[in-house]
Amino acid sequence: MGIGASTGTSVAANTFGNVVKANLAAGNTTTTLYAQYTGISFVFNRQNYSFYNNEVLQVLQGKSGYLTSTVDSSYTTTITYKDSSNSTISEPTSIGVYSAIITVTKDGKTRGSVTLPFEIIEGDFGKFDNASGKWGSLSNPYVIKNATHLKNLSGIVNGSQTALNSIVESDDGAITSDQVVATDAKYANCYFVISADIGSASAPVSLTPIGKNANNYFAGTIYGGNLNNSNARSLRTIYLDIRQSGVNNVGLFGYAIGANISYIKIAGSIFGGAYTGGVVGYADGVAISHVVNEAFVRGTSVASNSEISASGVFVGGIAGFTHGSAPVSYCYNSGYVSALTESGNYLSNSNFVGGIVGYARTEVSYCANIYDSSITFDSSEARSARIEGNDYLGGIVGNSSSTIKYCYDVQGQRKYRYNTGRIGAITGSGGTVENSWVVNESTAETTASNPNAVVSTLGKKLVTSFAVTPIVINSGETEVTWTDILSQNINGFKISTSVASGYYLKLSNNNGNGVLPYKVGNGYTAQNSTSSTAITQGNISCDVYYNATTSNDIYVQVEAINPNTDSKTYNANAQQIGSFALPTGYETLATFYFDRDDNGNPTGTPLLSKTNAGTYAVISDVKIKVGNVTYVVGRKQANWTITPLYLRVSNATFNYGVNVEKQLQNNIVISATSGGTALTSHPFSVVIDSSAYNFYKSITSGQNTFAITSDKITVKSGDNIVTGNFVISGFEVVIKEGDFGVENSGINGNNIDNNKWGSRNNPYIIRTFIQLDKLSSIVRNGGAVNSIKTGLYEYVTATDKTYAGAYFKLAVSLSAGNITPIGTNTAVFSGFFDGNNKTLSGININKAGSYVGLFGYTSGATIQNLTISGAVKGSKYVGGVVGYALNTTIYNVTNNATVTARYSVDKDLSTSIRQYDGGNQTNEGFDKVFDGKTSTKFCGTQSGMSFVADLRSRLAISGFAITNANDTESNSNRRPKKIQIWGSNTENNWPSDSPND
Repeated sequence: MGIGASTGTSVAANTFGNVVKANLAAGNTTTTLYAQYTGISFVFNRQNYSFYNNEVLQVLQGKSGYLTSTVDSSYTTTITYKDSSNSTISEPTSIGVYSAIITVTKDGKTRGSVTLPFEIIEGDFGKFDNASGKWGSLSNPYVIKNATHLKNLSGIVNGSQTALNSIVESDDGAITSDQVVATDAKYANCYFVISADIGSASAPVSLTPIGKNANNYFAGTIYGGNLNNSNARSLRTIYLDIRQSGVNNVGLFGYAIGANISYIKIAGSIFGGAYTGGVVGYADGVAISHVVNEAFVRGTSVASNSEISASGVFVGGIAGFTHGSAPVSYCYNSGYVSALTESGNYLSNSNFVGGIVGYARTEVSYCANIYDSSITFDSSEARSARIEGNDYLGGIVGNSSSTIKYCYDVQGQRKYRYNTGRIGAITGSGGTVENSWVVNESTAETTASNPNAVVSTLGKKLVTSFAVTPIVINSGETEVTWTDILSQNINGFKISTSVASGYYLKLSNNNGNGVLPYKVGNGYTAQNSTSSTAITQGNISCDVYYNATTSNDIYVQVEAINPNTDSKTYNANAQQIGSFALPTGYETLATFYFDRDDNGNPTGTPLLSKTNAGTYAVISDVKIKVGNVTYVVGRKQANWTITPLYLRVSNATFNYGVNVEKQLQNNIVISATSGGTALTSHPFSVVIDSSAYNFYKSITSGQNTFAITSDKITVKSGDNIVTGNFVISGFEVVIKEGDFGVENSGINGNNIDNNKWGSRNNPYIIRTFIQLDKLSSIVRNGGAVNSIKTGLYEYVTATDKTYAGAYFKLAVSLSAGNITPIGTNTAVFSGFFDGNNKTLSGININKAGSYVGLFGYTSGATIQNLTISGAVKGSKYVGGVVGYALNTTIYNVTNNATVTARYSVDKDLSTSIRQYDGGNQTNEGFDKVFDGKTSTKFCGTQSGMSFVADLRSRLAISGFAITNANDTESNSNRRPKKIQIWGSNTENNWPSDSPND
């Protein structure tokens, strides 16, 4: 096929070669050089075995006559060949880089010259030396070792250039199926090996993606490897600079169907449209494995996909969109993947952006999105392992309708715009996620005004500040790096920890429940026990191992061991420090209690608790049990104090007869602090030494006062005496006489119960007239303070105001004076009154009534050894000592008082008065005589009123009075006008001898 260039182009000689190349690339047939204003046409006839591929002319090895020229007969042309060292050679036919110098002369003078570089190649691609099998087979793959080969593959697949020799029927039909595998430009069933890194960071390859649509796609197997070894697999880096924003199906491979791509690393920049990936944009049934993306990958336009009923941008670090049954496995992304416009703005349509795949309809396994701080980009927004867009953003997959397993997002990050964007560290939305982990996810960023992203919880989280080492668990643990996921079945991880004294290693989920490892390496197992001396080592390091099949999130962190070591107060029981919440699955916090030496260090044999007040050293071990081994994952040593209790009794005043010891118990306050609130319950009893304080002895001056010192107070817990655990304050007790005096001999707390007050040996003492009068008042009316037994006054003999069975003793002779008789017929005195051979003189009793005497009425009483003097007057049952003595013993009693009796019978007039004349006013009348009101008596304002008293017996009236109403000063009619008193033997008839006024 001849290729030339169009005519009519005038160019200078030194640019002629560039024009030739440009024309050839454009498919033109002739390039014309104007020499001395005369057009000379050059036809660079490559026959069917030379080809121009972007940069230089390519000539198939072994061919000759590949460069000719045709000029006007008046001109002469010569072609000189030079090798790479600029040595002149004959027309080359072996592989190499050469140049052809074409010179035009006329009349012996040079009219023009151009240098045309070219290369002789083995074909479209490289070959193994001495390989067997068809070219393009597994044993003899097509070799891509430079950018030219890569571009040849792109041009051939996309249909922009013709294969030289890699497809059956190429080389003008000379290539047969016995020589090569490929039958068309899709390269189905063919093998390619990338045998070297291609491009560089400073000189990336500008490439049109290999494959562009459903008609022009790549279907072969391509992998990174070594030259001349088809079985070797090596990761090969291709530095790309693809800038096709808005163009769909962009990546190293734009469109691939049924292909197999492996062991390739992509770096540089890849800007495309709706289906954009670092390795492949659109993959249908493509097996992708052992590939890496470190490139800046960006999708800038949208497209619809009828297969998944979705419209948007499908962008992935490895693939934009995957479909079919072929999996994506053993890949990782450390590049920056985004769905943005060229100016960096967010697209308005849905985005499906993933670190591995944008939208995956295929299984994704053993893949990772890994942050690498050493990878940087020109854009300040770009960050390694950052996934950015509107919606459906995932560290592994933006959206999935398949399975994701054993995948990891390692310090990846999502950045989104929508307030309700769907984001996730493993998948933005959808998919079945198995044994996949988010390892120390970076905080998501957003430009949303009110961010409220729907965060996918698929996948488990590993959060820790400790070093995480991925491992392969298979009959042990093999430590690898995250990037080893290209070739290793990473299925667990090791966390290397270090815990300072006072802290513990907390292994839990986000709810605080424990998540224990399946193995602990280098774990510390030395534990405190009751049979050991103190183990005080605080700094603890260990490795913890987790399987990726662990069903909970894992938070590995250090937390302070904070059992409540605040002081406790003594309570007579074995005590421990306060509880400390540990994650479930941890052993209970094991704390051991030691005494302290002079330096405050733990000493002696530890106990599991302490009882008595004091300051102790406590060592707390936090432990986990893995398998059959218990490991200490934290230890804290602290001081802990049991403080003594405080015992105080308020100064107390009691009347005699109280059980003082018992009542003091009611005044005892046991509190945790001095002056603090009393404990509502406690196991202690308090005993005050009765032998030191006789609260029941005689009272000679109205009261006895006792100063109770702390050494006379004993505290017990059960039957055990408590010492050293209480701060005890002294107090004062005052015992008062009360109703009567106290005088005894030998009565104390040991015998008071048998010699209660008022008993023969401990009688009520009368030594003042007030006390004697008090006796009269109590017997008649009650009101005893402490001389009658109650719940409070239990050491008292009398049980009621008769004082039956109780003893009184007159301690001194008294001048009695006016006194009310002791006892009446309805309130008798029944006690034992011993006058003690004393005298009550000056008694003056003058009572109009019965039962009159020093004792008015006695029943079952005894009165003895008494002399009285004075005057006693009464109406009936009148006696100097006793007015009425019923069953009463009286002996050795002398009466020197005068006794006078005047008997009469009083009559109650209230039932005998009847109205006589009927005159009355409303609410005024005789029936109001006894209502106790002066305003309702016989004081009618309109008529006189009369009444009779029908007594039917003799009547002696004394003390009779008629008084004025309270308003007679203002109402003269209310003043009595006439008073008549008469008597009659004829009922209510007026007697004839009745006076008239």
